[in-house]
Amino acid sequence: SCVDGIFKSNTIRCPQIGFDLSCFSGRVQDNSVDGIAGDSNSSGLITLAPYRLVEQESSFRVAGNRPQGGRGHGILVAGNLADLVVEDNLISNMPQNGITTASDVFLKTARISRNQITRCLGQAGNAPWAGAIILTEVETDLLVQSNQLIGNSGIGMFLNAFDQAGLSALRLRVQDNSQDGDGSTQLITAGGNLIQFIGNQCTESQSEQIAVTLTGRLVVATGNTIISNGPPTAAVPTLQLLAAWSGTPTASAIATSNILNGAPQNFGFPAANFVAANNILV
Repeated sequence: SCVDGIFKSNTIRCPQIGFDLSCFSGRVQDNSVDGIAGDSNSSGLITLAPYRLVEQESSFRVAGNRPQGGRGHGILVAGNLADLVVEDNLISNMPQNGITTASDVFLKTARISRNQITRCLGQAGNAPWAGAIILTEVETDLLVQSNQLIGNSGIGMFLNAFDQAGLSALRLRVQDNSQDGDGSTQLITAGGNLIQFIGNQCTESQSEQIAVTLTGRLVVATGNTIISNGPPTAAVPTLQLLAAWSGTPTASAIATSNILNGAPQNFGFPAANFVAANNILV
């Protein structure tokens, strides 16, 4: 526990937790954390929490680390934070999630960029969902950009997706990510007020589930490739857009210049405020 902490260039081999940090301002950088295999639990090789009772101002930057193996999650956010930056980490072979918040944890702002998450088994444990990147609630601004998700189990990204009532004010940008899936779970489900879903490559083996679901008020989905490999066993589209709620301005969505299985699905957007054009359907 500390006010300002820098944890840099360490090599750690541990059975459960490499870093268990409670900081007002923390930086975790360029560390190698190797977990020892054992019974799965709900720990994180890098575990973050706010400093005492100042969660509304606490922040962390986690960059350039190599957490791998062990018994739980790669990076676990165990308490509410004002700001979280997780970038340029290589996370592999975790029995549970790659980057995750625990249940009932919220973030004010977050940036998740340029991480590589591979071969994580995606068991929820103390997280609300199982998958590679799980951020249950982000209030103000979230950028998820240029991440590689390869060979993981569970959902690829679960981003502010418990807010189906449309109460979120989140500005959400999901851009230039690459991921695969095994066909047993969705690739991405995300919710927010303003959503930009741009330039992502999402592929999975044959599936009867909708691959990507975006729930928001003003939604733009363009320049993405979202496909299920192999001949489909049912006519299931790969992109679904849901209007979060009614009000002013009118809920609106644009889905253009994508490569998809089937036309984008529209749930709740008025016909005059829904544009689906110049998509290639394979």
